[in-house]
Amino acid sequence: MVRFSSAYRLMRRMVRRLLQDRHPAGGNEMLSDFVSASAMPKLRNSKGLAAALVTIFLVSATGCAALTRDATARKAIADVDGRSPSTSTMATADRQNEDALVALLSPDWGIGDGHFYTQTNGRSVGVSATGFAVTNREGVTFWDKFTELGGVSELGFPLSRRFDWRGSPTQVFHRGVLQWDPVSQQVLPVNILDELSDAGKDGWLKQQYSTPYPLSADYDDGKSWDKIVEDRLSLLNGSPAIADLYAATANSMALYGLPTSQAEDFGSFVAMRFQRAVIRARKGDPMGASASYLVVEHVGEWAIEAGLFPAQALVPEPAPTPLDTQPLAPREP
Repeated sequence: MVRFSSAYRLMRRMVRRLLQDRHPAGGNEMLSDFVSASAMPKLRNSKGLAAALVTIFLVSATGCAALTRDATARKAIADVDGRSPSTSTMATADRQNEDALVALLSPDWGIGDGHFYTQTNGRSVGVSATGFAVTNREGVTFWDKFTELGGVSELGFPLSRRFDWRGSPTQVFHRGVLQWDPVSQQVLPVNILDELSDAGKDGWLKQQYSTPYPLSADYDDGKSWDKIVEDRLSLLNGSPAIADLYAATANSMALYGLPTSQAEDFGSFVAMRFQRAVIRARKGDPMGASASYLVVEHVGEWAIEAGLFPAQALVPEPAPTPLDTQPLAPREP
């Protein structure tokens, strides 16, 4: 009972925070009505806790003052609270509810055809259920390509919705940009450093982010493709630390592209420019280790700052509700 009593108080604090965020003037008054009408009085077992969590998510997603009078909310609470599910379905129901709760408690969660992230909505975690979905919607496989390239650990979180850029669906991430290619019928990484160069941003990149200028346009003249790749990759010899990272990274060619600059010494670090990335190797690890300290820069953010993409694409979108994302517990006929 102690655990659930503590959880009850936690739920009240979370709901108050969400209501005050949505309705600063009347959040406290709304809380009293909300608690009396919602699942809060039922919080004496795991089913009641589940119902409260679903309710909290729906408050965050919709900002509805009289949420429990909404048919969608009532259905979510009733389904999760359970109404004597049969013994044969109990294990499946509990597992589905547990999966749903894990999703709701996380700042990101799976949806039917991909994943939804709130980490880059510009708000504190748990305050606003807005963010960006990465999906395979309409057969445009952003989610598949995102996971293939390493997901958040390699590309970072999404910074935009899916939007049309130069005639094709596009999505921006911390460390890269993905775009649908109608010719090959697949999602491919954009050569975003080349795009910034074409937009006349090389000087800005050098001054603002210590990014080397690209090699001259005639560097590859008269070479076969195999020779171009060989010579470009040989540029990595200018920084053994960056070369080691490139060799050790799965899908490095897809993630970073080919080198487009020499390794340039900026004093405390060496930087190298690629078609889709900028990598820095700090001279000496800050913890005193012998290995260089490596950083793959947030070039997607740079492209946004440079004004390459429409502002509307960067506005967080409403989160799907639990009913759109996870199967709820089956009800007994």
